[in-house]
Amino acid sequence: MRGKGPALFELMRAGKPPPGAPPPRGDPESVTELKAAQALEPQRSPEIVAGSPRSQEAAAENAAAPQAGGGGGWNLDRPLTIPMSAVLLAAGGVLTLIVLVWIVGYRTGWTGGESRAVQDLTGPASSVQDPLKEPPLNPTLLAAPASTGVQPSAIRPGDPRQAGLNYLRLAILKQSDAERAVDFLGAGGLPAFTIPVDRPGAAPKNPGLYVVYASQGITRDELKAHVDAMERTNAAAAELGPRWKKEFRSTTDFADRYWDKYVP
Repeated sequence: MRGKGPALFELMRAGKPPPGAPPPRGDPESVTELKAAQALEPQRSPEIVAGSPRSQEAAAENAAAPQAGGGGGWNLDRPLTIPMSAVLLAAGGVLTLIVLVWIVGYRTGWTGGESRAVQDLTGPASSVQDPLKEPPLNPTLLAAPASTGVQPSAIRPGDPRQAGLNYLRLAILKQSDAERAVDFLGAGGLPAFTIPVDRPGAAPKNPGLYVVYASQGITRDELKAHVDAMERTNAAAAELGPRWKKEFRSTTDFADRYWDKYVP
């Protein structure tokens, strides 16, 4: 049955497309209208089907992304990683601290032990003097020697000691050093003398070596009683010994001194 509209061949003759037919490809106006219509349509995101590879990738991306409001803060579930260089540096610092503490403790103990040893040798009344300060010597440090002692001198012919008396033996030195030590001690207020190590008339076993003694002679009873003359002699040797060692670069500071009884 024929409709009311114009026939198809009439429309084709007139150059118009039939109703519902797509516009020709070469028509600029039709192409523009098609693009405008597509731009107005809302773009749809591709639907993700559950269980598909795309859905698994999206889930992994959502898990890796920081949660809203987190601000990229600390993740307490993440393991803490410390570089090996930091571990080695910390260990080196601890070891250095231990070594420093040990050195300080060792030096403190050594100084205290040395002070106690000097006090034991010189008696409780003496004190350790700092050799760097070098206080002026007191010319009246010792009283005049008793009649049982000998007068200050260097090397004398024969032995000036008296039998039965005790003399403070200071050191054994070469002859030149022994003479200088006698002069040094005498100038410091401690009269002294020196004699050869080998006895006169005996075969020489220690040629060139001399013993330095303090001139003050002490009896056995005075030695036991720790008389003032004994204490003063011992204190003077303790004071002058470090100075002698420093000024003359000697190997002794008279720390090994002891009272020696003379028996001919």
